[in-house]
Amino acid sequence: MFNHTVLVIGLALWAGQFYVAGAFGWLTGRQMRRQFPGKSILPLLWHGGIWYDFPLTFYLAYLAQRHPEWEFYPWTGCLVLGYAASWYMHTYVYAPATQRNPDPTIVVTQEAHTQNGKVSAVGWLHEAFFGMMFGIVILEYVFSKRVIASELWTTSAFLVGLVFVGNHMVLGIIKALTGKPRQYRASPLTSRIGWTTVIGCAIAATAAALIRLHFM
Repeated sequence: MFNHTVLVIGLALWAGQFYVAGAFGWLTGRQMRRQFPGKSILPLLWHGGIWYDFPLTFYLAYLAQRHPEWEFYPWTGCLVLGYAASWYMHTYVYAPATQRNPDPTIVVTQEAHTQNGKVSAVGWLHEAFFGMMFGIVILEYVFSKRVIASELWTTSAFLVGLVFVGNHMVLGIIKALTGKPRQYRASPLTSRIGWTTVIGCAIAATAAALIRLHFM
């Protein structure tokens, strides 16, 4: 039912983030407050994406098992492409957002994955996990010989859900309802960039599924 290699690697990268975050003091709110007093923080335990990655790992292992037609060269090429995309995203999108901003109206949040403009050790593991995820998704949309509509739509739904949760929308809802966590001062529910990313992903994932179903 599951590809054991993908499952073991995925779970190791997922669990490793908790271990490294705990060792460096980025796991809990109490730990991060000591390192970033008075600043907006997002420790690993508050990050919705890390919890979403757990069922996602099993789904990726399921896809890999369902498609034995994915051969060595497509696997290798897609993983390289996926990791390159993940590296770029972490280095040039996520990390710069944690740099000091001269505009006082912009809340800069120090996260477990990225801090002070750099990718952390936890972020490196997340980068590798995302690289594997991107690679398998590319294989699913491009190299699958057995086209299964329900599988494609499930993959698209997983991607949209990942972007929604990963952009901290769920955390934003919790904060709007409870006022906590107080140390997280960003406002993802009013972020134009956040919503543009979610909507853009939804359009792209829908288009990818439709193109694969009807034109490939």
